[in-house]
Amino acid sequence: MKFNKSALAPREIKELEEVVSFTEVKKPLLALDNIYVKATIFKDNNLINVSLKIKGVAKVECAYTLESVDYPLDFTDSIDISEDENNLDAYFIKDNLVDLNSIILESIKGEIPTRVIKKGAKLHVEGDGYRVLSEDDLKKDKKEEYNPAFDKLKDLDL
Repeated sequence: MKFNKSALAPREIKELEEVVSFTEVKKPLLALDNIYVKATIFKDNNLINVSLKIKGVAKVECAYTLESVDYPLDFTDSIDISEDENNLDAYFIKDNLVDLNSIILESIKGEIPTRVIKKGAKLHVEGDGYRVLSEDDLKKDKKEEYNPAFDKLKDLDL
């Protein structure tokens, strides 16, 4: 989704609508296809405000099973674009043509939780060479742990 900064008149509202897909995504995202984006763009002096309405379905990785899970997206976000590189509250974009795709992708990443769990997925508590313990079970195992290296200390008279 692109727009030309020089084509924006001051205090004019411009709307863009597009269905975007992202081919290169990194885990936990698996796929972002057919994401509907509506951008409302407003220019005020040297600052451009872009309000994004994003809808669609992201395919993400289940934290327990590593299987694909559909995560619904339906949110709004607002960002500012500035031609002043010293403005730390806004994206600095020097070029006249603004490509919003990377900003849209970052907004989507910010909306998806760190851990998505597929409905009905259970955390495996035992497997090949591992088991999951509660804090109490771990303390109990530590108390019951026997170390034969200290057997000789029992024979000493102190």
